[in-house]
Amino acid sequence: METVAYLLDGVCSGAIIMSNIFLSSAVLDLAAKAAGCDTDDLQNCKGRVYGMRPEDIYSATASVAGLVMAIMLPLIGAIIDHTDKRMQIGQVTAFSMGVVTLAQACVSHDTWFLVTCLQVVSICAYTFHNLAQLAYLPELTANLEQKEGVEAADKERNVINSQGTFWMFATEVVTIIVVYGVGTVVGAGNVDTAAIGQAMIGVFILFVYWLIWSAKSDALGWRHRFLARGKLKDVPEGQSLVTTGFRQIASTLCGLKAKYPYVFLLLIGVMIIDAAFGAFSTIAVTYMKYELDADNTLVTVIILILLVVSLPSAIAARVAMDRFGPFHVAIATSLYMGLVTAVAPFLLHGATDKAQQLARELMPIFAVMWGVGFGVYYPCIQATYTMIIPAGSEAELMGLYYFCTKVLSWAPPLLFVVFNNWTGEQKAGLWVLAAFFLLGIIPYCMLDLEKARGMVAHTLQSRAKSPRSSAGLAEEGSVDKTTNSQETAQVENRLTSNSLNSATSLALQEGL
Repeated sequence: METVAYLLDGVCSGAIIMSNIFLSSAVLDLAAKAAGCDTDDLQNCKGRVYGMRPEDIYSATASVAGLVMAIMLPLIGAIIDHTDKRMQIGQVTAFSMGVVTLAQACVSHDTWFLVTCLQVVSICAYTFHNLAQLAYLPELTANLEQKEGVEAADKERNVINSQGTFWMFATEVVTIIVVYGVGTVVGAGNVDTAAIGQAMIGVFILFVYWLIWSAKSDALGWRHRFLARGKLKDVPEGQSLVTTGFRQIASTLCGLKAKYPYVFLLLIGVMIIDAAFGAFSTIAVTYMKYELDADNTLVTVIILILLVVSLPSAIAARVAMDRFGPFHVAIATSLYMGLVTAVAPFLLHGATDKAQQLARELMPIFAVMWGVGFGVYYPCIQATYTMIIPAGSEAELMGLYYFCTKVLSWAPPLLFVVFNNWTGEQKAGLWVLAAFFLLGIIPYCMLDLEKARGMVAHTLQSRAKSPRSSAGLAEEGSVDKTTNSQETAQVENRLTSNSLNSATSLALQEGL
């Protein structure tokens, strides 16, 4: 079943995200040493390396990766849309992530800058991979929708999203415990622990990706893998594969604004809010180390608390979605995250030794509050989006959704670097995040969910079926064992009344 493969792919995502936490902490320390700073007193670090403050190194890397993604995603999306290479994109990017993760196990005082540069490759591969994975999501419940109706499919989709988030965060918790535990047992320092983590995680993700993306895993009796899809459209006449992705983004957004304006509004909000979520770990780890002089143990404990809280929150998201609707829960969560993050710099600062000690004691409380937001937001907003997109254009619109989650990912880290160099205040990073959380609510509040669903009701018969049916997770004890034809549906785009028959476009990518 592709549903199981989809969930296992999320497990790998969780492991990769955690590898970045250990690696970023090690790189920040190595950059500080290269700048001539004392790693036990990073708050007073005034040196520079490669022309930058050492605390800006990782944020600058994230900004560069974000810009590369924004440029490349339309091309990758066009390949997925206009060729039969969706599965191959998933395979190549999965292999790339595994190899880069293993290569980063060589991190040291001589190689830290090269390892940091490789992070651009890792982030981009992660983004392109998740674009290919996410294109399968709407198809996972298509068979259930045909058999039992839209309501049953909505509940199933809610469950898939909640369980996907749950298992991703669960993997992060296990990863951080295992890597930190092994590092402690062998007496490894911060850098050596990061190297151990990269090696362990690299081997793990290569094996799991092989199971769910390679046909050779069938020899082991494994059947839970992604299947190939045919191309959705031919390249429009007069266009090339290189240019059609960029044109498709523009035409799709214009088509949505004209015929499905509520989908357009949702995507605007997603662009802004997901930029904050994506940059959170980069800015938070830097803030803890340079503003609060937090040691590596405290950073690890704080991230662990955040993740552990995210697990029950992801489960609670399912209950909340069924009771209040995923859209309303997503809005409330965004407001909550904005307010908590805006208040944090007033209480978590290192202006004096006493204030710094108090901030360290308060950090676990804020980690709990942030963990709730992470666990609830993602399944809610993805479920909302899949409820209001027109059927027959799922792969295209899921690509567009993923593009919107990452297209502004470079902005918060870049603004943090600018404000940090301008003011010398680490607090600016958290206020930038808070501003993005709160600004993104504005387009959400302009959306009428009932009207949005009514606008796409007539398209539901066009929804493509998954070659392997959904697992039926919404029905307790029910497993759909039906094996459907593996013929790929050729879906038509009906975005505008006069035929925006354009193909799918694109995409893009982060994480905690």
